[in-house]
Amino acid sequence: MESLGGGVVPPGGGTVTTDPSSLGATPDAPVQVAVASSTAGTISIVVTSATSPAPPGFEILGKDVDITAPDASPAEPMRFTFRMDASLVPIADDPGSVTVFRNGSAVPECPGATAAVPNDPCVTARVLADGDVDISVLSSHASIWQLAAEPTREVLGKSFAVTDRSSGQDAALRTVTVFAKETAAADLVVGDPAAHGATLEIIANGSNPTHQTFDLPPGVASRSSAGWKSLKKPATGFAYSDPSGAHGPVKSVMMERTASGVLLSARSP
Repeated sequence: MESLGGGVVPPGGGTVTTDPSSLGATPDAPVQVAVASSTAGTISIVVTSATSPAPPGFEILGKDVDITAPDASPAEPMRFTFRMDASLVPIADDPGSVTVFRNGSAVPECPGATAAVPNDPCVTARVLADGDVDISVLSSHASIWQLAAEPTREVLGKSFAVTDRSSGQDAALRTVTVFAKETAAADLVVGDPAAHGATLEIIANGSNPTHQTFDLPPGVASRSSAGWKSLKKPATGFAYSDPSGAHGPVKSVMMERTASGVLLSARSP
């Protein structure tokens, strides 16, 4: 289903939207767009099924957004607000799981900025709204925009070990070590968790099946801080380290594409 918006911005500025009735994003219209500009002129917004190819390492979240508008300036940019229905958000309640692309290039972050300087365009805000996600972008130019996410990678487990150092008395002292290997996997290890973070979901099947998901925040690892580092150049995978447990119980994660398949190891705590 297409969403269309259009109108004339008067001198002094105004806003054009695909949602003039303020219904919000819905499963039937999962992406709504508003364009605010201080530049007078005609603005057109077309939200349609994705026809442009997905950027390498990403999956398009359903729609292309084609915006035409008079150019603004980096100092006084247009503000594009993309509202996504919760059904499109790849990780529930996580606005950071969505990457914005303009003409095939990822848009960098500029939290709280009011000018598209030094990066034009840039993402100035990510907000949760009743389970939906609002992403605001500053830009001096319009054109074609895509909302995308890095695909989920599933690797079958090879070993799963739980060490209980307190004989069942203190669950916080248990150590879980997981090793997984997919020898036949054709998947590549893609994306940049240092920029966008990642999630680790561990699933244990059997008579008492269970699963748990852990957030692994973005950031570059250093001697004094938790984070990520690339494995080899060009990157064949990534390693996460949080030895002090600053961001949760996961102490280390390694995922790498090798000649024999995709390897994954994780340890907590």
